[in-house]
Amino acid sequence: MATKSDRKRRVAEKYEFPTLYQWLINLLGLGFGCFHRWHVSTLFENDRHFSHLSEMEREMSFRTEMGMYYSYYKIIAESNNFSDGMEKLCHDNLSEYDNVIDVTKKYNVLPETLAGFLYHIVKKLGIISQAQCWQILTKLIIDLFGATICSLCTWQFSHFVFTTQIIAILILKWLKIIPNEFYRNLSIAHILAILGAIKISNGALVLCSIYACIIFSSNIASFIVELFRFQNIKREIVFEIAITILITKWIKSYLLYSQDDAHVFNILKSKLTNYRDFHTMLYTCSAEFDFLQYKTYEAIIKTLLLPTAILVGMLVLYYWYRNSKTSNYPFCIEADMAYNGLQTGAFIIMAVFIMRLKLFMTPHLCIIAGAACSKRYLEKIGLKGELMRLTIVILLLGGMSYHGIDRFQEERGFIGEFGNIEQEELFEWIKNNTSEQAVFAGKMSLMANLMLSTRRPIVNNPYYESKKMRDKTLKVYEIFSRKDAVSVYTSLKNMKVNYVVLEKLLCLGFAKVPRGCQMIDLWDMTDNGAAKEANKPPLCPLLFRGNAYPFKRVFFNNNFVVLQLDYSHYVEFKPKTSVPLHYQF
Repeated sequence: MATKSDRKRRVAEKYEFPTLYQWLINLLGLGFGCFHRWHVSTLFENDRHFSHLSEMEREMSFRTEMGMYYSYYKIIAESNNFSDGMEKLCHDNLSEYDNVIDVTKKYNVLPETLAGFLYHIVKKLGIISQAQCWQILTKLIIDLFGATICSLCTWQFSHFVFTTQIIAILILKWLKIIPNEFYRNLSIAHILAILGAIKISNGALVLCSIYACIIFSSNIASFIVELFRFQNIKREIVFEIAITILITKWIKSYLLYSQDDAHVFNILKSKLTNYRDFHTMLYTCSAEFDFLQYKTYEAIIKTLLLPTAILVGMLVLYYWYRNSKTSNYPFCIEADMAYNGLQTGAFIIMAVFIMRLKLFMTPHLCIIAGAACSKRYLEKIGLKGELMRLTIVILLLGGMSYHGIDRFQEERGFIGEFGNIEQEELFEWIKNNTSEQAVFAGKMSLMANLMLSTRRPIVNNPYYESKKMRDKTLKVYEIFSRKDAVSVYTSLKNMKVNYVVLEKLLCLGFAKVPRGCQMIDLWDMTDNGAAKEANKPPLCPLLFRGNAYPFKRVFFNNNFVVLQLDYSHYVEFKPKTSVPLHYQF
């Protein structure tokens, strides 16, 4: 017969083992997290040899909008204090000349603002030197509390991700897998985050998003359904879904109408139909926005990630089926697994259509695949005992590592070095030979780097989420069309542009893009080939290598040409004759 002390010992062991097990899991997670951080942090260094580049070379290595956002951090860091830097950001006339904008409201610059604030703190405290502040990558540790508002304020596409989350939760609510009270509480958290994001950053983009519209409409629909008090559950669900869709459509189209995110829906439309316009082609012609590549499918299959996730899906469905014999619907369904399954499915669909979004798909496949070793699922198919579970874990890790290690070594083995002498020559010429008030136009990503390195105003930048910026960029890119030089000159003059930068590959049609995606092809598609049928030649090659009139070619090297708009010297007379005469003094 067990003594009282034996019973106490067994009780202590019962609670001690789970505690040790939980600590072991936490330590393993922390260890793998540190290992992953080390791996990712060195990939960029291996690719660019970043630590050995000059300051201008580092700035030129930033792609697309990275250069623009880094320039905002640089403005804060180079200011005498944090307040002066914020004052400059609140009255910025460089990013969208000739408009003066509040960068903190229009763009998602919360990470750059916090990084700049930390820079001034450590500089004032003398913790690290100024040189070190420029060379390290500051990682901000954000508490889980307020994660939604932090995400909304730091990434302009986050509301699309939250849209998939809300839809997944709504489906579970409509299927009665989760209670209405849970969804109502979740909605309150999201609504508060939206209101906070409106106050902190670009409120219009978040407020007018499909994400906000669905949250508002779904709660209104729930309130209406509660008033009707349906006796038939199926009719109630169908009615609520219909009301949610109709109210969402009404809010999005009339109450909170905005064209800023119209290009996103046009991209989706172009994936499903033959629809094309200039803006969607700029996206879909790049590999990042193309359909998911074959090599990605090959990688997730060879590393057993996708097969394991599919196996887990089958195990979960079988587990629910067995549960349904003892528990009625919906209690036989695990809400957490159902949500993760729906969320993963949404991310898979997004990645298939837009390759860039595979960064959401792969982690969620890993989360789902991790359930393959779950005790409750394995026991339902007769695989009981810790030894059996351990065997399955070892087999899975071994199978995944067979090709996974090769891919890891391939990534680690790539050594490169960034270099762009022609672009450096261009920026040095701009800094030494143009006024600080000179306004530039050109390729979006190049303009972001130009603003960062030379501090010259630009009329167009890579922030394509703004309809005004899309319209401005379209006017600038007319220089790549078949329009006549005078009309393009006049259009740029109206935007108060002083210099236009032409890039050889883009201008002459040598860019490494899919067939039909050269800049002149996009313009031919836009006007249905009318200018081409009229035998009008492309304008850009002529300006790049031939007669640049009425522009003035002021700089050229192997890759770039700079054209100047000389306002004081250029005069256009339009007499009654049908042929316009031009005089340049």
